[in-house]
Parts: sequence; structure tokens; C-alpha cells
Amino acid sequence: MVTSSLIAGFGDSLCQGMELYISKDQNKKFNFKRTRTFLIMGGLYVAPILHLHYSYVLPYFVPNIWEIISISERYNYHLSTRPLVTKMITSGAIGAFGDLLCQTFENRTKKEKSYNLQRTKSFFLTGTFFIAPLLHLSYSIVLPRLVPELTTVGAIKKLALDQLVFAPVVVTMFYPVINFIEGKPFQQSIEDLKNKFIPTMITNYKIWPLANFINFTFIPIQYQVLWANMISLLFNACLSFIHNNKSIANQSNTKEQSKALGNNSD
Repeated sequence: MVTSSLIAGFGDSLCQGMELYISKDQNKKFNFKRTRTFLIMGGLYVAPILHLHYSYVLPYFVPNIWEIISISERYNYHLSTRPLVTKMITSGAIGAFGDLLCQTFENRTKKEKSYNLQRTKSFFLTGTFFIAPLLHLSYSIVLPRLVPELTTVGAIKKLALDQLVFAPVVVTMFYPVINFIEGKPFQQSIEDLKNKFIPTMITNYKIWPLANFINFTFIPIQYQVLWANMISLLFNACLSFIHNNKSIANQSNTKEQSKALGNNSD
């Protein structure tokens, strides 16, 4: 019940976070009553029904149901035998789904609703061949060797390394990689880093410090990339919005022009 309640509340928080991020209404605020409703529904309604369904009803009618639908065991098997490939497929799927989530919210503010599948393909390829190998290297090899202790202090050390070293490197590499996949010139990557690096890092620090503290403190090492990928669903949606939002670059250019005019007037 507690798990279901937290997941429902977290899901609504993610949804509201994306709504606030994309919404142009400056007066729109986070609705805590709405999240509280999902917390209560998840704990007192969804959890008992799921428990009844999966623990009693399905096993009664299909006694070998867990032998047939052993998705978690299959995932664990592939995670232990082919860790990198499994993480690449998972990360690619979550990257694509994150972009689709972003486009879904964007379509709510548009009159003409459409999906750009080329854009989704770019995030799938970026997640598969760029994000997943880096996460695997960081969470499964580098951080455990640099900080082997499994304590709260160790988690804080890993968090500091991850956010002060790893995160800026990933963001710096992200725009050249995705622009290369989209066939854009390197000059576009330079402009994106110039205009979007700081907004991306601010978004990163709003999401990842708490998420990774939980990751390093409570999540077993073999599942840390999976947890990171789950949080990446929200972060990928934000990345997609920043990457494909021309107004961010225009705002940055306007500020530079204003500064230039101010200097000239002086």
C-alpha cells in the first residue's frame, strides 16, 4: 500500500512538473491537493485491488501464472548475463517514451496536434548508444570503485561526484551527440551549449540530486541504472522540450543583444 501510494503520488508530481514546465501561464502553481488525492487513491484503492488480483484471483484461475509472466526474472537474467545490452535497450525505450511524453504535453497547447517521430527516433538512438553506456560506466564501474563504501556518507560522496563531475560532462556531450544524430552541423551544437547548457543544468539539479541520493542509498547496484532510467523519463521529457524549444535560444540571443546595445550606449 505504501509503495503504491508513493508511486501514484510521484506519478502525479511528474505530470504536474511537466505541465508547469511547458505551461505559459505564469500564475499556474503546483496542486498539492491533487497529489494528495493520488497518494490516497494509490494506497487505499489501487494497492488492495492489485494485491487481490495478482495474489489471489490470477493464481486461482492460472496456477502457473508467474512461470508464464516472469518479466522481472527475465529482466534480471538478461541484466546479469548481458548488462550493457539490456541497459541500452531500456534506456533507448525510455528516451523515446520521454520524448513522446513531452510532445503529448506540447500538443495540449497547440491547435494542430501531431507527433514528430524523427525527433523520437533521435532520443531513442541517443538513449541507446550514448546515455546507457555512460550510465553503465558511471554506476556499475567508476563510482563503485571510487566510492566502495555502502553507507550514507558513501552515497553523499557518490552524489557529489555524479552531480559535480558526471552531470556537466553528460550535458556538454549531449547536444553534439543528438545534433549529430539529427544531421545538424557542429556549429549548431556550439550554439545549443551556449544558449541551453545553463537551463539544462538547472533542470538537472531540480531532479537528480534527490533521485540519485535515493539511488545510491537504497537501490541495489544492479538496479541503479534501471532506477536512473525511470527518473530519466521525466528528465528526457524536459531535455526534449529544451532541445526542441527555439524560444530558449531566442531569449538568450535577445539578452545578448540587449547587453551589446547597453555597452554601445555607454
